[in-house]
Amino acid sequence: MSPLGDNPAALDAPTTYVLNLTIGKATQLGALADPLWDGDGRHLRATYVRNTSQRGRGSTASPWTSLRAFWDRESGAVDTVGPGSAQIPAPAGVGIAWSDEQRSSVAPSQCRVFLVPQGGARHSVVGKFCMGVADDRAVRWSSDGRWLAFPHPGPVPGQQNPGGFFVDVVGIPGGRFPALSALQDRARPEQLAIAVAPGSMWFDWSPSGRFLAMHDGASDLRVYDFDGQGISVLGKGQRPMWSPGGAYLLIFSAGAASEPNDTPPRWNARASARETFALSGIAPGARIALGKLRDARWLPAMACPE
Repeated sequence: MSPLGDNPAALDAPTTYVLNLTIGKATQLGALADPLWDGDGRHLRATYVRNTSQRGRGSTASPWTSLRAFWDRESGAVDTVGPGSAQIPAPAGVGIAWSDEQRSSVAPSQCRVFLVPQGGARHSVVGKFCMGVADDRAVRWSSDGRWLAFPHPGPVPGQQNPGGFFVDVVGIPGGRFPALSALQDRARPEQLAIAVAPGSMWFDWSPSGRFLAMHDGASDLRVYDFDGQGISVLGKGQRPMWSPGGAYLLIFSAGAASEPNDTPPRWNARASARETFALSGIAPGARIALGKLRDARWLPAMACPE
């Protein structure tokens, strides 16, 4: 896929391909951005970016239109379901998080997120999602597909300042996760307040759904315990990822590591590596040092037989 970048000039060339690993055949699907598989593995959800700049001279309409699209693996057809962007399918069930914003290089201060294709309840969210980017780490479904976590603008529970931000968790029917409401009643406002800048957000649910790990825009790490109704503050770090069994939490140290596509002549693997560690449980002191790594992922449990 050729992704849409922050440069408006890059909006003219999104292209998505699907590679069949069995026969080695690549199929071009057209001007689709941010393809993500449905939980059933039979459909791709994406944003179709339509160029309507040829509609005629003197037109004041926007030259680009974003449409929600899906590709059916069996029929090979690409269909659209309506305007919008940033489709994030739930890993199970029928939930589809999406925005009614057009894909853009400039993010509004906030936007709306819907949880079903037909619309339904609307919730306010901030971040790259509002640019029409399907960032499924900053807007994150639980593994059972019932709950969606995201950064929410508004008064932090227990405070009156309307300019704050906090973590919200909602269900497909529209209501807030009851366990989050109970946690908010017990937590202090300073524990609930999060930063949404200068960096991006990251969420990861534990497989059981009991814990929600996150780093905010200031790289502050927290773990929400919905059974224990508490928040563990883990200091600075980024990209927390639960192991498949939920016993360990992989974390990268905070910092702006270089990426391979930043300045290729100056990039090297050593400069891009970060100190990485795993937590056994959610205690800040229970750290297992893993050394400097560029990237890491947990293997599925079935990949590590005894």
